[in-house]
Amino acid sequence: MTFDKQILVSVTGLTPQVVTETLYALLTTEKTVPTEIHLITTTNGRNRALRDLLDSQSGQFHAFCREYGLSGRIHFDASMIHVIEDADGNGIPDIRTPEENTRAADLIVRLMQQFCSDENAAVSVSLAG
Repeated sequence: MTFDKQILVSVTGLTPQVVTETLYALLTTEKTVPTEIHLITTTNGRNRALRDLLDSQSGQFHAFCREYGLSGRIHFDASMIHVIEDADGNGIPDIRTPEENTRAADLIVRLMQQFCSDENAAVSVSLAG
């Protein structure tokens, strides 16, 4: 079965390199290239991802895409980073309390429900961090 959308959902902490590691695994073992990537993380994780993955000059996501001929084929930008929020809607810097853990789980479930309800999408998931 083929799908119009191949969505990679990656849950990361302060190690955003798992995104490029997962991309490599999907490309080499599954022969799959996501059409879009969604990252679920904290504010600290978002900042690290913006710097280490998405920086236009030194971002490893862009370097990976150039190296493997994937430039322009995968939609992944700052709007695809979903930050876990506290009860007041503020991004949390780190998951330290049971409440923050619950809020992380709620966001993961809500986004997975959204992505998996699309009949034209296949969803791959990487949980790390």
